[in-house]
Amino acid sequence: MLIWPVWSVDKVSKFLDRFPNANLDLAERMSHTQYQSQRDREKVRNFFIKYQDRIVYATDIGEDNKTIIAELKKYIMEVWQNDWKYFNTDEMVTVPQLDTPVQGLTLPKEVIDKIYHLNAERIFWNAWK
Repeated sequence: MLIWPVWSVDKVSKFLDRFPNANLDLAERMSHTQYQSQRDREKVRNFFIKYQDRIVYATDIGEDNKTIIAELKKYIMEVWQNDWKYFNTDEMVTVPQLDTPVQGLTLPKEVIDKIYHLNAERIFWNAWK
């Protein structure tokens, strides 16, 4: 996987074009991606469509011995639903890290399926055996 320069889909595009076998994950990069889409929604949307076979949805959510599982589950569901809404609809999404809401990308279902599970199944093919 790749930790990508979250501040620029243009730089990530150049990297992916240069290294055709590289993939990337979205862990802890959603607000940066959403910030960019506030400025140029179509550029970010086109990025996801173009590189749909190389992006995996992920989070950096973790737990430790102080974690309250019920609260963690609630938080994970909130994060997942907010991200899902951003990718799947054109509705305005509230992002805690941003001052103003961001419009969803309305990505095609085929792209969503790849980002959320098909790419992970392909990349980590042995993990589900």
